[in-house]
Amino acid sequence: MTLCDREREVCPEFPRHPTLVHWSIPDPALEGETDEERHAAFVRTADELEVRIPHLVALLTSHPADP
Repeated sequence: MTLCDREREVCPEFPRHPTLVHWSIPDPALEGETDEERHAAFVRTADELEVRIPHLVALLTSHPADP
């Protein structure tokens, strides 16, 4: 699983070609010019992850990896 586009570009190939999951989530530390704007970006990112993680868990538990 990758979270940013830069990491996706350098992610190695894995044996047996597992399902890849990529979330393009902006780095909240790079957003905004004030502490309040940066804090809001971190809150948005946390909210986005809170929505996405249960979907990832469901995917992983319904399609377990081969041993």
